[in-house]
Amino acid sequence: MIGLIAEGITDVIIIKHLLASHLGIDSSEIRAFRPDDVKDETDKFSQGINTFSNWTIVKEECRSRKIIENFFNNLPDSDFFVIHIDTDRAFEAGYNGSKPTKAGNTDYCQELRTAIYNRINMWIGPHTFRIAYAIAIEETEAWILPIHSSNSNPDLVSNPKSTLQRTSTYQKLQGRREPAKYNELAKPLKKAKTLALCSQASYSLNNFLTEAEDQFHNL
Repeated sequence: MIGLIAEGITDVIIIKHLLASHLGIDSSEIRAFRPDDVKDETDKFSQGINTFSNWTIVKEECRSRKIIENFFNNLPDSDFFVIHIDTDRAFEAGYNGSKPTKAGNTDYCQELRTAIYNRINMWIGPHTFRIAYAIAIEETEAWILPIHSSNSNPDLVSNPKSTLQRTSTYQKLQGRREPAKYNELAKPLKKAKTLALCSQASYSLNNFLTEAEDQFHNL
C-alpha cells in the first residue's frame, strides 16, 4: 500500500491517477490520510478534521510524523509514502518565506523544488522513511494541463488551476462536483502516451514519478 498526505481532494485524485498509471497498480492500493479520501468532500466539516487539508496541515503532519509513523509501523503491507504540497504559497511565512526569481531564470523549477524538498525534510526531521515527494510547481493542475491545453511548459504557468478551468474540457463538465470533474480530467493519464506527454512537459512531475518508481522497485 502507498500512503498519501495531500493538500486537497482534487490533488489526491490527480496523484492517484498518476501513480496507478505509472506503477501499473490499482488506485485502491493508494490510501490518502489527509484529506481522508474514504469520506465525502461535501461532509468534510461535519465528519471530522481528517477530511480537510491544506499546506499548513501538510506541514503539521510532517512535523508530528504520527500518520507517517503509524503507516510504516502498523501496516504490514506499507510500501512507501507520498507527501504532496503545491508551491504557489511558498512565499508565505511558515512555509518557505520566499520563492526563487522566476523571470529569466532557467533554473527556477529546480531551485524551487529543491528548496521545498529541503523544507519538508526539515519539518519531518531526521528519518529513514521511504518517501516520494509530490512537489508541484505552483499547483498540481499544471501536471494535467498538457492534456487539455497547448501549453508546453506547464510548470511556468502562474495559475494552473485557473488556466485549467478556462479550458473547453473543464467547461463541458460544468454542473458536476469538483471531485467528479477532476476524475474525468485525469482519466486520460491511463494511456502511457498521455502520461509521457505530461511527464516530459513538467520538471516537477517527472521528478515525482521518478522518485515513486525508485521507491516502488526498491522495496
